[in-house]
Formats: sequence, C-alpha cells, structure tokens
Amino acid sequence: MKLIQIPLTQISESKINTRGKITAESLADMIASVKEKGVLVPIIVRPKGKDKYEVVAGNRRFMAAKTAGLQDIPARVDELSDDDAKEVQIIENLQREDVHPIEEGVAYRELIEKSKYDVAGIAARVGKSENYVRYRLFLTNLIPAVAQAFREGQIYDGHAQIIGRLSPEDQKAAIDAAITYKGTPIPVKELKDWVDYRIDKIIQNQPWLKNAEANEFIGPCTKCPPNVPTLFGDIHDGRCTDKACWEIKMKKFLLFMIEKKGAVKIGNGYGGRSGTFYDEQYTKLGNKKCEHGIQGVVKEGKNIGKVISICADPACKEHGKKHTIPDWFKNKLSGKKKMVVTEEQKKKKEEHEAKMSAAQKKRELIMKKKEAEKFMEIAKKFTWPLNENMFNVIFDRLVEDLKNEQKDICLARGWEPVKSKRSYDKTQEYDDYEKTFSENIKGASAEDKVRILVELLIHDADTWNGERKKFLEALK
Repeated sequence: MKLIQIPLTQISESKINTRGKITAESLADMIASVKEKGVLVPIIVRPKGKDKYEVVAGNRRFMAAKTAGLQDIPARVDELSDDDAKEVQIIENLQREDVHPIEEGVAYRELIEKSKYDVAGIAARVGKSENYVRYRLFLTNLIPAVAQAFREGQIYDGHAQIIGRLSPEDQKAAIDAAITYKGTPIPVKELKDWVDYRIDKIIQNQPWLKNAEANEFIGPCTKCPPNVPTLFGDIHDGRCTDKACWEIKMKKFLLFMIEKKGAVKIGNGYGGRSGTFYDEQYTKLGNKKCEHGIQGVVKEGKNIGKVISICADPACKEHGKKHTIPDWFKNKLSGKKKMVVTEEQKKKKEEHEAKMSAAQKKRELIMKKKEAEKFMEIAKKFTWPLNENMFNVIFDRLVEDLKNEQKDICLARGWEPVKSKRSYDKTQEYDDYEKTFSENIKGASAEDKVRILVELLIHDADTWNGERKKFLEALK
C-alpha cells in the first residue's frame, strides 16, 4: 500500500461498483470545494496494467476532480482482488450520509453473499449491533410497491421493518393496511398489532412440526421464502412463514390425520355437514380414559388442526346420554348406509307434524289477538294533532324501516358523508351514510322531517308495481 499523486488520465471508474448513478447536481458542492481546496482525502485505487489504475473507493471525489479541471489526485494504491475491491466499495458506500436504509440492507446482503461475512462479522465491521444489521437485511425482502412507498416517505423505517418480514402476498395486504386513505401511515404499533392478529397468530399454529410422520407426508414449503438463517435469524425446520403456504400445509395435515390416521372431523358450533361431529354430538375426553374414545381433528376455526380425544358412541354408559348422536354416525355404527323409514313410520310422522302445525297455528292466532288488543289500547290514548314527542317516535320508527334509502337521500341533498372506522379493522375508514343522515336531521323541524319522510317513501316506492306512479297522480 502506498500514497501517491496520480494523473487523472491514468485512472478509470470501477466496473464492479454497484452504487447508483452520480449526477452533476449531486456533485455541485464537492466540485466547488475541490476547486478551492483540492482533494483533501485520498481515493483508493488498484493497479490495472502498466501505469493504469481503477477507482475502488472515492468515485465522487474522482469525478469532482475531473470536472473541476485538476490534473492529478492523491490516491492510495492497494493490490486488491475483485472480491476485496467489492468489499471496500460496499463499506465505503455505507459511510455516506445520504445512504437510504434499503441501500444499506442491500450492501449488508452483498457482504454476506459475496464476501462470506455473517451478521456478527458485519456488525463488528461497520460498528452496529447485530439486530440493527438484521433489521436492515429484512428491507431487502420488500416488494417493489412497498420499497417505493418507503422511499417516497409514505411509510417509515419501523413500518418497513415489520413488512419486510412477510411474504410478498402478505406484504401487499400489509401496505394497504399501513397507509390511510389520506396517504399518511398509521402508527407502527397499530401495524404490528394488525400483523400479529391477521398473520402471525394464524401461522403460529403448525401442529405438523411435532409430528415427524405428518411432516414427511406434507413435505417442504412451496411458497415460503428460502430459509437463510445467516441473513434473517434461525427458522425452525419446516416452519411456514407465508400464510398461503401455511394454508396448503394445513389442508395436507388434515388429510393426513383423517385419511392416514383415521381421525374423525370436528366442526364448530351446533350441527352441520354429515361426517363431522359438532359441539352437541361428542364429549371431549382430555386426559380421561374411555373404551369408546376415538381421535378427532378440528377442521375449521381458530383451533384448526388441533387433535383431541372424544367419545361419540351412544353405547358408552358414561358419555352416551350427554350428547345427541347424528343419524349418519348411528348408521355407521349399525353398518347401515342409509336410514330406512317404513310407510307406517312415515304416516305417523306426517300425522304428528299436521297435529303440531294445527296447534301452533291456534297458539299464534291467540297471541296475535292479544297483541292487537294491546295495540288498540295504546292507539286510543293518542290525541290529535300529535304532540312533538309522539311525532318524533313515529318518525324515528318509519326512518328505521327505510334505512336502505338513507344513502340516496344524503347524496341527493348533497350532505357531506361522515367518516367512520370499521369495527374489525380500525385502519380502514368508510363513508357512513347512516351517521350522515342522523347528524343532518338533528334539530330539524316537524315540517322538514315530513319532507324527508316523503323523500324516503318516494325513493322506496317500487317502480314495477306502480307505487311511484301513484305519487305522481296524487300531485295532479
């Protein structure tokens, strides 16, 4: 290594430097400084033939010197291979004040992939923590749309680090959740909560990881990004990091448990498809023993893939009476493919249903008569004209029945829509026309309310059965 003054005509730019294009505008301040003071910090070059050199680090200083009209430049000459030169260039580029976090992550990745560093080695080399380096590496996973949003300031460093951990498909959903309709980002904490709820909690449920036979049957991930522990931290073998891939593997796991292991399907709620046990049709055994116990696997919901031991046999003395037994399972236990109903049984069933139907109709008629009597008692107490309180009660009741027409009335009257947030996703806003309607009729006079009610009724009138025509005829 030696320090000498080298004529600019003997130096060429590096062909392996991946740094972005340098414009004249970005060099303006440096050119002015070089014209006044010269190049104060030597560039680094390597020999490229007799009396020829290639810039390894300091390309901006080299270009500024040429533009400023200098004849030579101070340089440190090092014998460097392509790999060594590349490492020096990457480290030198990282020292720039204007380096973007994504470019920083790309530089760290290049050091790992081309210079055989690990995360710890890079951290020591650049004077950063291992977590800092790993967070920057996550940014190299960003899909173009997210990277662009980050560069343009639509999201910040914290948002990008969270999204960079996700698969491309999940990143698309996350960036939509991260940017509000006004183009501003939601708080980083809200985005983290969104990812935890919508993605992480779901894919953390991977029951095949503890079952070697199931893991072999399912096979490796098909959509998850490559497992590169050196870059992004250790990932358990076989663990899904992509929601789409997780869904494929979960379906295979259910297939394995049902077809290979003979587990019965467990559903959520009460009653459903044939071949599936629901809440009222079995008893969970837990750690208890039962000679009629069988293995079941939850096929849906938040506990999907969970394997449990159940009793669903009507012959069980302890559990048989605690739950209903579906017909398909009775037939399975008795060996029948389909329940056979005799003509006598069918006739008795029809007679029973007819009797129950007649009794039900009689009860309904009695109830309606009693309700009608109550209605008339209230109606008799009305005084005419209606007082303000009674009118408002009637108005509110009719408006409630015409709720579907409120949006069109808001649009027709030019009322500015009120923004509301959805209960299931606080990051999304929508035009709440029910609230808009409610806000705009506050304090309206009785006459205004009657006008609004007429507008609602006209809009609700069905063109096909002539209701609107009746309105028009009544105006004549």
